Amino acid sequence: MIKLTKITDVIKSAFIPFGIYYMANQIVLIFMLSVTGELENYAQMQSQLSITIMKMTAMLMAGATVYPYYKLECLKREKIKTEFKKIKNMDLTAIAFAGMFISLVLNYVFAISGLLESSQRYQQVAQIQFSVDLVPALIFYAVISPVVEEVIFRGIVYQSLERNFSSILAIIGSALLFGAFHGNIVQMLYGTFMGSIMAWIYRRYGKIITPVLFHAAANATMYLWSYFF
Repeated sequence: MIKLTKITDVIKSAFIPFGIYYMANQIVLIFMLSVTGELENYAQMQSQLSITIMKMTAMLMAGATVYPYYKLECLKREKIKTEFKKIKNMDLTAIAFAGMFISLVLNYVFAISGLLESSQRYQQVAQIQFSVDLVPALIFYAVISPVVEEVIFRGIVYQSLERNFSSILAIIGSALLFGAFHGNIVQMLYGTFMGSIMAWIYRRYGKIITPVLFHAAANATMYLWSYFF
């Protein structure tokens, strides 16, 4: 039987920080859009460089608000003295290639299944994402987004769930939340599958750089593939 104290701790240490991040992201973005007078035209201008920079800024600032929660989870994990696999250069290379390969395979599976075309919401999101200029897009999707999202979903949510319940529940729970966060069926399925892999990588190595690298490689591969092909 799950103890109420554990549920309460997860709410405080995982879901409240997640809520803080989401609200801070939206508030900062809306504030910048209002100041620049672009709030009313936001839906039509999301591919513009200025909007991309605002999104980056909002994500970084929102991430900074919950970074202390991540550090606190790391301190709590150190007390448990969990042993992790030592990271070698070969491991980092394998993680990067795995992110590239799996992202391409999933995209191919979704494409031949007709799922990409069937989701109107995904089509709208994809059109916005892949219409951003190459360099700012790579900075946003392959650097800032992986770092901030991994700190939240693996560094905070996963660690909190694992500390209170089990590794399996932590992998599944953090992956489901990561998938749902993306807001459409295609990215939800993609995010849940990839999120489970990134949580497993984090559990294996215990360093946030490992899921960040996987995440960054996957995002960069998908963006470059869609941009050039």
